Amino acid sequence: KEALQKYIIFAMTSALSLFIAILMLYSTEHSFLYTDAKESFSAMSAGMQIAFTGLMLLAIFIKLGTIGFHYWLVDAYEGSQNLFTPFLSGVVSKMGVYALIIFVVHITQPAYVLAVMGVMTSIIATFKAIQEDSAKRLLAYSSIAQLGYIVTVLAVADGMGAALYHSLIHTAVKLLLFINVAGIIYVTGRSKFSELGGLIYRMPQSFVLLLVGIIVLAGMPPLAGFASKFMIYTSLLDAKYLLILAAVMFSSASAFLYVYKLIYGIYLGHPTNKKLESVKEVPLSFLIPQY
Repeated sequence: KEALQKYIIFAMTSALSLFIAILMLYSTEHSFLYTDAKESFSAMSAGMQIAFTGLMLLAIFIKLGTIGFHYWLVDAYEGSQNLFTPFLSGVVSKMGVYALIIFVVHITQPAYVLAVMGVMTSIIATFKAIQEDSAKRLLAYSSIAQLGYIVTVLAVADGMGAALYHSLIHTAVKLLLFINVAGIIYVTGRSKFSELGGLIYRMPQSFVLLLVGIIVLAGMPPLAGFASKFMIYTSLLDAKYLLILAAVMFSSASAFLYVYKLIYGIYLGHPTNKKLESVKEVPLSFLIPQY
């Protein structure tokens, strides 16, 4: 119930902010078309431009779960049905990315604000993930951190390719990881690392699939997560955002801590309960979508 209340409050705030911003844009050139948006924005007074940009960013940051606007996201991911959470993380979160792309392409590019908010999101969410005992909450903070990389690189003029590619990779890997965790909860009835462990020999296929997912998530070669993060690094380097680049690389390197916690807490650590000794591999209905 608490997660639902947070979701409604934040969703309505985002929707109203977006709606007011669109009406402000319409008030100048009387057009809702993307192609006319830049002219409509230019026709605004300086005060209206600041208010419009603030409202748009508020709406988009809530959708993305950017740090400071993320309070609904973690609880919603944890409280939702285990097999709906992958869709919520992998697909629904991309609506915020799409809205941000529309904003920076057709209206204006508040580069400094995006870069700072993106890199703060990736760093803070990474360390929040490290502290979590719940697998679903850890993956929720991980999603916030990955979306932070996308926001950061969209602050760069030629960062669109990196943002789109990382969005695609994030969608695929989060579907994999959340379905994997949903399978763990299905067969054990537990979602906390302190209540799991030692499942590698009882669920070998799930272990290998999670291992593939965390290799992608950590940005290790040769999988696609390395390629997408390399594109992000080079885009920031070309734009001479050196301090932002260093912060993003620090966040990315720190992600190894929570991805290791994810695989160790579930599969590699010592079993925390004798009931886990009777656990078997998840059904095919969980394995096939992961493959």
